[in-house]
Amino acid sequence: EDSTASEAPDAYKAAWTLLKQGADGVLVPGGFGDRGVKGKMMAAKYARENNVPYLGICLGMQLAVVEFARHVMKFPDADSTEFNPNTKTPCVIFMPEGSKTHMGGTMRLGSRRTFFKVTDCKSAKLYGDVNYVDERHR
Repeated sequence: EDSTASEAPDAYKAAWTLLKQGADGVLVPGGFGDRGVKGKMMAAKYARENNVPYLGICLGMQLAVVEFARHVMKFPDADSTEFNPNTKTPCVIFMPEGSKTHMGGTMRLGSRRTFFKVTDCKSAKLYGDVNYVDERHR
């Protein structure tokens, strides 16, 4: 991230050098709030562009979705409603039963009904041309 690049340039450069020298994969963990968001998206983009296996856990997966929507699907304003509630292109939603002030112990467990706004999309087809799915995606 920009702050790390300016506050600890040697550590920033060393981390990217190690990754580029041949990491077998990239693991991006979860997190809460907007700390590290830009760096996590940079890691997702690097993995995608360099065909490096990527495992995003929780926020790490959400940010891979945002990065993909922005750079591959060409939705430059795509975002998570957790960070930008007024985004015109929401690709990750903040679940209403979550809490923005008590982070960590309030994540929803179990399935959640998700409706497809576009019923002929690839995701709906993968589920057998249904109008909704009951899954847990967080």
